[in-house]
Amino acid sequence: MQKTKKLIEIEELIAKAANLSVEEISGRSREKEAVEARHIAWFIAHDYLRYTYLYIARMYGRDHTTIMYGVEKMRDVKMSKKIIEKIENAVPGIFEGSIGAPRPMESWKFAEEKAGDNE
Repeated sequence: MQKTKKLIEIEELIAKAANLSVEEISGRSREKEAVEARHIAWFIAHDYLRYTYLYIARMYGRDHTTIMYGVEKMRDVKMSKKIIEKIENAVPGIFEGSIGAPRPMESWKFAEEKAGDNE
C-alpha cells in the first residue's frame, strides 16, 4: 500500500528534525532514534490524521498490534505535543482535509495530564 502525501510530508519533517533519513523511519532499524521517530509518525497518523491501525500497518508493512504499541508509547511522551505543533507551524494546513475530522490536541491525554486524572 502506498503512503499518503500527508504522511510522506510528516515523515520528511520528522526525519529532518531527528537527523535521520525517511528510509530509516520507514525501515526496520531498531536504533532508538529511528524507533522513536517511527512511533511519532504512527502516532500522528492515527491520532491526528485518523488513520486506522490496520491502514498504518499496511503502509509500513507491520502488524496492526505493532502500530498500536507504538502509538500508545508516544501518548506517554510529552514531546509528542511539541512535535505536532512544530509540524503544523512548518506546513500550515497539513492536517486539514484528513480522514475524518482531526482530533483537537486539547483532547489528547499526555503523561502529565494522566497523572492529574487519578487525583
